[in-house]
Amino acid sequence: MRICIKCKKREGAWWDHVCGYCRNMPTSTKEAEEYETRIADKGIIDVEKISSSAENNLKNSLNKSAIVGFAISLVSMFGIGLAGIIGFILGIVALTQIKYTHQKGRGFAITAIIIGFIWGFAQPVILKLIDMGY
Repeated sequence: MRICIKCKKREGAWWDHVCGYCRNMPTSTKEAEEYETRIADKGIIDVEKISSSAENNLKNSLNKSAIVGFAISLVSMFGIGLAGIIGFILGIVALTQIKYTHQKGRGFAITAIIIGFIWGFAQPVILKLIDMGY
């Protein structure tokens, strides 16, 4: 993580040349010099090539936590209630990761949360209420 020169937000990785929050490059020479000294300390040669390929690879990939959470939530429908809770938690983790990394898989994460909640929390409570006679 790095701190953007303009907006002072902690966004993106240290090799990014464009802030993920404000999407601005340094405009003045002072800002560019600050940026160059930060990059020179890291020993990077071709910053633009590295950041553009890393950004494209990250944005075009599916979030693994979302897919795993979705799969585990589906397993919970076959009677394993703990899997629903795990899928629910992984769905929340995936949504948080997707928010900051801008990856794909938001639908998988939301579906994992819904199925995980229904089969991990709501279904056992409803069955218990039915057994009690309500």
